[in-house]
Amino acid sequence: MVRAVEKPFDLTISEGFRNPIGFHDQNPRFSWKLPQEGSVKSQLAYRVVVSTSPDQPHKNPDLWDSKKVLADDSTFISYNGEPLDSRIRAYWQVKV
Repeated sequence: MVRAVEKPFDLTISEGFRNPIGFHDQNPRFSWKLPQEGSVKSQLAYRVVVSTSPDQPHKNPDLWDSKKVLADDSTFISYNGEPLDSRIRAYWQVKV
């Protein structure tokens, strides 16, 4: 039986903002926390995607896709995608 793994939580950008409105940063940084349950104590890799679409950003990461990064980092991951224009709505998701 495959056990479902909890998703990362407490997703923030830059200095701890959650779902900011009127926030503009050309180079935001992404952070998240990992569930600390059972024998899972760290991550082996992550993938961050950023999209203009709120529906399943991982299916259309039109702004940025970090691809799979083999690292245990989960704080202040720098955005490295398309330039972010003023007044753009961007949605992000992380998979660990």
